[in-house]
Amino acid sequence: MARKPKSEETETANPDAPAAKFPLFYKSPRPIEAGRHAKIGLKSDVNVGFAANANAIPLNIVEFAVAARHYPIVFSNTAPFLPVASRACAPA
Repeated sequence: MARKPKSEETETANPDAPAAKFPLFYKSPRPIEAGRHAKIGLKSDVNVGFAANANAIPLNIVEFAVAARHYPIVFSNTAPFLPVASRACAPA
């Protein structure tokens, strides 16, 4: 079955539905623009304090081996069922 064009999807969407949530730790994501971001690079010293209050972080399969060295890997018990590294269960 072919997908409807976006214009038709938005017209039939439920106006009472909750707004889409941003991914974990994102507050106001913006697309990368060549003109605006051409001279921006990666920082060598990154402050990860934004994640200080998180008790579990979703994992990809490629992250399992490294994460398992430091944290237990558990699966969330609510949908979506995701593997997470949990500091709540981590040894002290």
